[in-house]
Amino acid sequence: MINLKAADGSFELSGSGNKLSLADKAIRHDQLTIESPGEYETGGIEIIYGQSAALIVWEHLQIVYIFEDEHPTSFEKSQFSPCDGLIVAVKPEKVKLNQLVETYDPRLIIIPERFAGGTPAEAGQTQESLKLSSQNLPVENREFIKLK
Repeated sequence: MINLKAADGSFELSGSGNKLSLADKAIRHDQLTIESPGEYETGGIEIIYGQSAALIVWEHLQIVYIFEDEHPTSFEKSQFSPCDGLIVAVKPEKVKLNQLVETYDPRLIIIPERFAGGTPAEAGQTQESLKLSSQNLPVENREFIKLK
């Protein structure tokens, strides 16, 4: 199980004795900071870092972290989709968010609460933290979560 929290514009994922920090374009784990395209493995976590998003494979979950308000590259479209969760760290327009959801086909979409205005996430739940596991993901519909 992965615990997810939002804090001051960043996200923190923790579980199995590991902690990832997602802030702007940087993904941090212990002493490793990832900010450039490539494939990485750290502490049993696989990270594929692209031009506008990164795929994090951890605890049998595929989580896409959107850090740039750009159109996904063809590599990102083909390799990162479908995913279990989509963490959106930029404030996209409603149309853009819909395109990202269509492209990555997530079961769960997570955005900071401050980005919720004008998006489908307005109808989603607001939570302080979230526990992610393959067993508690929505089965049929997509779910929007706003993190405080």
